[in-house]
Order: sequence, then structure tokens, then C-alpha cells
Amino acid sequence: MSLITIDDWKAWARQQLPATEDAELIELLATAQAQIEAYCRRAFSAAAATDVLDGTGTAIIELTRTPINSITEIRLGNAAPYEVLAASDYTFYPETGIVQLLSSPLPAVRQVRSGRRWPEGERNITVDYNGGPSSAPRQVVLALKMQLSALWFSRGQDPRVTGSSAGRH
Repeated sequence: MSLITIDDWKAWARQQLPATEDAELIELLATAQAQIEAYCRRAFSAAAATDVLDGTGTAIIELTRTPINSITEIRLGNAAPYEVLAASDYTFYPETGIVQLLSSPLPAVRQVRSGRRWPEGERNITVDYNGGPSSAPRQVVLALKMQLSALWFSRGQDPRVTGSSAGRH
């Protein structure tokens, strides 16, 4: 989901472009947002996500797209049949992305004196969830508008430029 609309950018950039340009602007907007999210190493909008994690034998795992809004499903194992955890088997901390096992025993989860642990293994925990903020900070929105402008105008699409001349003075 985009943080701004094409109309938001047109109003901010004071551009009166025909709707025929919107398809190209939408592509550039997606590129600009991806560049900003890659630079910041975080998403700025809520969306469905799936993390496939290595079980390290600890009581917690950490999801990547914070804040965590909801968890749809947690599956244990590398192949079907998976063990699906009930929501009562874990708790999560939205801001940090940490998912912690609770005390009741599960067949696939090792119980030790200090509490339950995620099973050890490579890519053996799959979490489907919704994560990311409901809105981006205004500085990020401004950076997105500026980046979209840079992409648009660097392509020679400035409608104010109608020609060029190179004459002698």
C-alpha cells in the first residue's frame, strides 16, 4: 500500500498533469517508496507478512515487520503436516516484534526447567501476520514526495520545459 496518492503528490508538487501520465507516476511512486523503505530498513505501512525463521531453542522469536498488529498463524516444522499453534500458546509484543511461548506444554516444543523453547532447526517456524505502522511519520511522507519528484523530473518529464536553446550571448 502506498503512503501517498498520485493526487497528493500532484498537489504538493503543483503539477497539473493529465491522467494519461498516472500509470508512469504509479510505477515511480512504488519505486520511490521501495527505495525509502530499503534505506530505512523498515516498512512504513501495515501489510500481510510471512516470516520463516530458524528455531534457536530459545523462548522467543522476533518478527521483522513491526509493529505487529495481529498474528494469523504460527506453524512448526519444515514440511506438512505442520503443527499449528493456538493463540493461547504464545503472546506477542507489538512494538518489538517478539513472540514468546507461554507455559503450557506442546508436543513439538521442548519443555525445560526455565520454560518452553521454540524447536531448534533451520527455517522450521513460519509466522503469518499483519505488521507495520498504520501511518508513516510526516518526515517519511515528505521524503517520499521529494524522491518521487526526483525520479519524475530526472526522466525529463518536467512539463514546464518545452524546449532548449544553446545560443551565443
